[in-house]
Amino acid sequence: NNPHGCFDNLPGDFVFMDGTSMATPNIAGAMALVHQYFNSGKWIEKVQLDGSASRALLINSAKHPSNSKIPDIWFVVDLSTILPIENDFGVQITRQGENNGTNKQHSVTENGHVVAKLLVNQSLYSNKTKLQITMSYIDQLMNIESTIPIARDLDLIVVSPSKKIYKGDHLENGDTQHASTNEKIIIDENELENGEYTIHIYGGDFADSGLSGEKERQNFAVVATGPIKNGFIDFVESKECPCNKCDDNRPGFCVCNGENENVGQVCQAEVETINGNTGKFTVGPLRIKRVRFLYDKKIKSIHSKSNYPGRYATVWASEKCHLSLGAYEINGQTGTEKNEIVTKVGLGKNEICIAIFNNNDEDSTYFIEVSDKVPFNWFLVIVIAVAAVIVIIIII
Repeated sequence: NNPHGCFDNLPGDFVFMDGTSMATPNIAGAMALVHQYFNSGKWIEKVQLDGSASRALLINSAKHPSNSKIPDIWFVVDLSTILPIENDFGVQITRQGENNGTNKQHSVTENGHVVAKLLVNQSLYSNKTKLQITMSYIDQLMNIESTIPIARDLDLIVVSPSKKIYKGDHLENGDTQHASTNEKIIIDENELENGEYTIHIYGGDFADSGLSGEKERQNFAVVATGPIKNGFIDFVESKECPCNKCDDNRPGFCVCNGENENVGQVCQAEVETINGNTGKFTVGPLRIKRVRFLYDKKIKSIHSKSNYPGRYATVWASEKCHLSLGAYEINGQTGTEKNEIVTKVGLGKNEICIAIFNNNDEDSTYFIEVSDKVPFNWFLVIVIAVAAVIVIIIII
């Protein structure tokens, strides 16, 4: 209730607050400054940022308190890393203002692939700075009851001049990100190489594929900051892949040792094989564990329980392993250790791939069992029996 003072001897006039209520206006104000800068013409030209580019810039500026490259809920926005006011680093972004229609310069099709080149030169600026590349996109609106976390799963891969591969968000399991529409790659000063970096954007399976009757394209934005010149990033469709051996049938994809061992554009998703019908698996927060079960009987159901089950659909099943969850035909939930949940499977095969999605903020251990039996639904039997008795009484 006091007016805010400006003197050291009036500490009671100030109130210290924290939490999302303070973070939100802080981020909003930061975003206003970013828009003002790019719209002022102080960069290479006046630019009106779209939503994806705005998100990509702020995320690109974010620093983790412990310098972790893996994202979580903690970060600090630092505008000095994305606004080159002192001309001590460069910023490149995808072109803006062309999203009324389909802009092929920064969009990708389902299971498609586009690339852009980024020239790094550490002698451009007197100070040393890391290279940071962020991709962001606005996912398609889905029904609120949908179990799929992302309708259109895009992946960011960056390849250095010496062919070193960097994957979006630097996840500890080596996989790419499948639970976020933002991915970031951080290359520290001590590992930077002079020369041409290649930015790969891969389009995964689109859950809404075919609904419009046309081949869908997903727009995205990419931001890069570091020892580069200011300018725009232009993407083109390409068959170039990041590995020594490329897949002729899938442009831009690498040839893996086998789909039973790894899946993904750069074979980033490991597949574990279980010869039998039971397994115990610990999965990190918002990570996916893919398990291939080989059983000597026809698999008809999946039994799943956990010490920390997670929300919504946590077990996904298909005849083969896939990268994106949306490509699995069957999904079910996980129960507690005292009350497991059973998911019916109608594939009629001795082999099945189960993707365990830990929709949690901490590690969780899952106990999975595949069975050749379908549990008897006593509840349904009782409901039918009661209904039959009521009908008979009415008739009598």
